[in-house]
Amino acid sequence: MDIRAVDLNLLKAFVALTNERAVTRAAGRIGLSQPAMSHALSRLRGLFADDLFVRTPTGMEPTARAREIAPLIAAAIEHIEAALNLGVGFDPAKSAGIFTAGMAEYAEVALVGRLAEAFARHAARATLRLTPLTGTDAAEQLDRGAIDVAVAHLGTLPTHVESMLLLRDPFVVVARRGHPIAGQQLSRRTARQIAATAEIEIMPLPIDFSMTVSMAWHRRAASEPAQAWFRSLLIEAASD
Repeated sequence: MDIRAVDLNLLKAFVALTNERAVTRAAGRIGLSQPAMSHALSRLRGLFADDLFVRTPTGMEPTARAREIAPLIAAAIEHIEAALNLGVGFDPAKSAGIFTAGMAEYAEVALVGRLAEAFARHAARATLRLTPLTGTDAAEQLDRGAIDVAVAHLGTLPTHVESMLLLRDPFVVVARRGHPIAGQQLSRRTARQIAATAEIEIMPLPIDFSMTVSMAWHRRAASEPAQAWFRSLLIEAASD
């Protein structure tokens, strides 16, 4: 295939469809109308000689061919955008971008309040999107560009995924105020969220038992200014 015959906007449409799995949502993500996105999908099918996405009751399911090329196309688009923005910097106040974090349930409870406040304060036009995540699917979602960062208890990651420890949170005992015995065991940050609206006491456990939460991102986004800013907000939200 001759790259001179390829419209790069089609590749952006492909990435949006891969992430959203719905024509209408994908269109909104990159500023197209629904008919324009449907036309782009038709052109993509002709370009790759494959259906690429098949309608199912749960959305547009990528074919084997689409799953094979998705990480390559996503990486190419990321590199092109990084090259165009090199040296330009990033102004969160002017950004209308979408920032997607895949979060485990615990991490979402512990961090999302402060993260949302930071977005409202510094990037009111931007969109913060959260999707469910387990540690086992973090690398796969980062590879295909479905998420910008993964926030969870993460195990071993491939070498092209960078990570850092975001927080270490000791388990605690919570009980109603004045209760003579310790009650249910919860993570400390989660307990604090509950304590903000409930009459409870938070007490340390007699042993050192902690939950660790890490943040991971694809190496291709390591130096991208907008993504570096996004990661800095997560670090700030995790600071105790």
